[in-house]
Amino acid sequence: MSHADFDQILEVPGVGPIHFDSRSREELLFLVDEIFTKGEYARNGVTYAPGSVIVDVGANIGLFILDAHRRTGGDCDILAIEPIPENLRHLHANLDAHGIGRIEVVPVGLTRLGGPSSATFSWFPGLPANSTQFPEEKARELSDYVEARLGQLRRENPLGHALTADWVRSQLAVKQRPESLEVPLATLARLREEREIERIDLLKIDVEGAELEVLQGIDELTWAAVSQIVLETDVARADEIAEELRLRGFLRVFVETPEFARELLLSNRQVIGLR
Repeated sequence: MSHADFDQILEVPGVGPIHFDSRSREELLFLVDEIFTKGEYARNGVTYAPGSVIVDVGANIGLFILDAHRRTGGDCDILAIEPIPENLRHLHANLDAHGIGRIEVVPVGLTRLGGPSSATFSWFPGLPANSTQFPEEKARELSDYVEARLGQLRRENPLGHALTADWVRSQLAVKQRPESLEVPLATLARLREEREIERIDLLKIDVEGAELEVLQGIDELTWAAVSQIVLETDVARADEIAEELRLRGFLRVFVETPEFARELLLSNRQVIGLR
């Protein structure tokens, strides 16, 4: 079977059709809840003014873009950066389905200034938003998540836990079978300079372990252009990233624990910086 054989469309109330890989349905439902229902990228004073210039690093299949487009009333210019071909295919399908035209999609990953020109990524068909340059770290993170969820189930249903645990672990093993891909890399500084982008009203970064590399690919002119930043990371890197944002002149910096991470005692963090 080809990857296209797994194509599916989910109709989300208040959002519209979402094109995705049917093997990733659970992940999609989780992201729909986080982005559209809970407003993951609109906390602590993050604004989406009409006329905004938005850069989405780690665009995946475009859910954040759809949310940003809705919040700005369709009046925004977007630079979307996504290295994984199958994610890109669904991203373009979603952009077309929602009539989003003021956007450029760049099929690269990001790296530090002076970094390599390419890298090997692991793409998980069942967990495409978790595609990463660091599969060992991702495997540990996913295992922690599953064990935390199983702990919840054990407390809620002790008798059914054993069977459920075996099934969940078997499903995770299937979803964690990655495909290795060699993808080109660039720096955010270069992409901004090539396009002569003078301001970035919102920079969103979700790159599954490569956050520091992305930030190290931002030069002084690019930092000065950024008004707001929302970044997904983990507890091991969150304080370092928050301090970097303060040094770069962001006056209000927040380190948040997402609701699901609080409930399950996980290490996921969100760092927000506002000028």
